[in-house]
Amino acid sequence: MTDQPETLTYRDAHGRLHSADFQFGEIVPSPGAALPLRRVVDDRGRHLVCKHVPRDLGERNSGFYDVLDREVRALTRLAQRFGLHYPRELSEVVGYNVDVEEPFVLLREYRGQPAEDAYPSFDDDQRRRFQIGVLRALQHTAYVNVVHGAMSMDSLRWDGITVQLVDFESAGRTRELRRREGTFPRRAPEQAAGTGVQHPGDDMWGVGMVFRQLRLGPFLGDGFPDPGPERMRAELAGLFAETAEQRPTAEQMLLRIRATSSMIPDVDPDEQLKPGRQAFEIASARKRGDVEPGAPSIATAVAGSDHSNHRDAATSADPRTVPSPMIGERSPVLRYAIASVVVLTVVLVVFFLVTQ
Repeated sequence: MTDQPETLTYRDAHGRLHSADFQFGEIVPSPGAALPLRRVVDDRGRHLVCKHVPRDLGERNSGFYDVLDREVRALTRLAQRFGLHYPRELSEVVGYNVDVEEPFVLLREYRGQPAEDAYPSFDDDQRRRFQIGVLRALQHTAYVNVVHGAMSMDSLRWDGITVQLVDFESAGRTRELRRREGTFPRRAPEQAAGTGVQHPGDDMWGVGMVFRQLRLGPFLGDGFPDPGPERMRAELAGLFAETAEQRPTAEQMLLRIRATSSMIPDVDPDEQLKPGRQAFEIASARKRGDVEPGAPSIATAVAGSDHSNHRDAATSADPRTVPSPMIGERSPVLRYAIASVVVLTVVLVVFFLVTQ
């Protein structure tokens, strides 16, 4: 990456290939980033930021490639799940290329300033909006099984209205094995030890550290943080529990501070593709002659999968644990139109397979 205009080829979160010319600008300060971050402007006039692994940095320590990979994995999952309704409280991927000499990820421009610089001058209203923004950010990540992994004041920004959670370089997926991250008590004890599997409660320890810092400044001790004065104890209760499973969730914390816990709708690409995959397997089995007597037809599999998905969603959702969407569900007309397109696509694929 140089100061001269460069043509970059990259894929977006859905795998589509793009190419554009970029002019690189100044370095963006971001305390939570291990990789260099620069402002860029593309040939469409979009102001973005580019995080990359310089060649010399990668040669000195190949672990930096893993750092970039973790950010790409987390942000592409978030983009695929939330689509056009992407949460304002999270940094957002535009594209990436990890197969070049200096791999990179392009992000929408970071908003505001590092929270570390902003929070000392907060009034009570700003402090509350900051807390709500932090919790909503982590409510979204937890909902799609992403663990940020380095939740702290360093990974937050403030634009005067709300928070933006950035720098997903330590991120992972719920139930993936933990890596040893940071030191206690800056990180939760299970993160510092690198034991067990990742859990949304890992990030909630960081919430406790941030909320405590908002009122008392950085914690400088080397043991479990004390919850501070009596007025703070109810707010921080459980956030410094010894295990991730014992800590309150972001949604529970929103309710604790009397804030709304509304969630925007997400789209699960795996669920959308399930009917087509099932029909493909049936078609392949029929072509091989491996279909058991009485096996469902392709049309039945597609229709049954679509109906069961809606039935399961309606019967298994627990209103106490599943956040309510801010935007209503698709209308029946739109739902059936989408199902018709899926069925038509499957029929064409099956026709192609059978005629080969």
